[in-house]
Amino acid sequence: MDSSYLHSEELMHNHYATDIEIGNIFNQKQMTEEGGMVETILENPDDNHNDQEKTMKIKIPKHEKKLIIDNMEILHYLINSLSGKDKIAKILKYILQIVKMFITKFLKQRKFINSGQIRLTSLYNLQNLKNLLLQPNLFISLVFLKINQKLSYVIEQLGTYRYILRFGNSPFLIYNMMKNCSKLWNYKDKNLSLQQTFFNHFCNETTFRELINLYYTICDELVLLHKFKIWSNPSFYDTIMKHECWTWQTDILLNVKDSLIKLSDLQNKELEYTIQLQVKRRATQLYVNKDQSLVSPIRKQLLHDLRNFNETDNENIIINRKLKEIKQEIRFVYFDLIKLSFDGCANSLDIFNIKAPPLVYPLLSLGSGITSLIKMWKQARIDIIKTKAKEK
Repeated sequence: MDSSYLHSEELMHNHYATDIEIGNIFNQKQMTEEGGMVETILENPDDNHNDQEKTMKIKIPKHEKKLIIDNMEILHYLINSLSGKDKIAKILKYILQIVKMFITKFLKQRKFINSGQIRLTSLYNLQNLKNLLLQPNLFISLVFLKINQKLSYVIEQLGTYRYILRFGNSPFLIYNMMKNCSKLWNYKDKNLSLQQTFFNHFCNETTFRELINLYYTICDELVLLHKFKIWSNPSFYDTIMKHECWTWQTDILLNVKDSLIKLSDLQNKELEYTIQLQVKRRATQLYVNKDQSLVSPIRKQLLHDLRNFNETDNENIIINRKLKEIKQEIRFVYFDLIKLSFDGCANSLDIFNIKAPPLVYPLLSLGSGITSLIKMWKQARIDIIKTKAKEK
């Protein structure tokens, strides 16, 4: 069978576990065991010269221990990465923000916000303590008010922390942009004018993405400097915030386009691998499903061996493993699309000044953070397994 994605080198260097013995069939010699490995010798059926018989030896491990990864190990792996810290902080921030909204609503219903009934400065006065004990509702409201004040501070600090994690990339992006500009002046081609050279270097999607990323990073870092009170200009701050939202929205749309293209390519590969397996299985089934009454006992044994070989053929194992990897990548792309959808909807509320309930933005941002964390969790598990496999 002609495999467009598989080559002889890949067949020989990919080893996969199997517990099924493969008997003698038309183009295969008996398998031998050596040192816990199963050695398969496949003959080349197109070679009719006895003195120059070509064979391919494939060693497949009989047993392969399944690595067990603890969830705490994955969590530690994520916390040690900047993106993991950012997503965990994002989830905590918006969970606390949602809790704060419910507490605020509770206090408003009981009319304790902006009310003179609660005086925190005189809380430990004996008369006030007596009043709190005699009025349980007042005591509960006072506790919630204190919690609400603490939550406001924590939410603000978590937002600043996420800005700090993203801070510091602008000098390197500016340096890369200057290098690209220097290429324009050093480019020597008499057949192209300066205008054509400029068009070739800068009028493309790659340069546009770099400019968008640079501008977004500059706006993001200016916002952090404003939080640190290094500069203060309300009108300029509002302009920077709007520009940051627009550049982020542009980046979201570009990432959606990339994800859709990647999804289409992966689905095409998945379809091709699936067709390869189905063709091979169908061919084996048609050959085996002949009139069994006319088949000799030796022939029946060979057909039985052919069925087993169809399940343990090294090429089939490789295709099945690649199919599994492609399906995992497709799931990751779906996670990206869901996350980008949440981000795009949340950012659109700010860009177009959409009047939505206050709970909508935190819920959309929380959905984005949880989706990203799920994807990163699965990817971290794969990375840890690969690292441990290399160490062994």
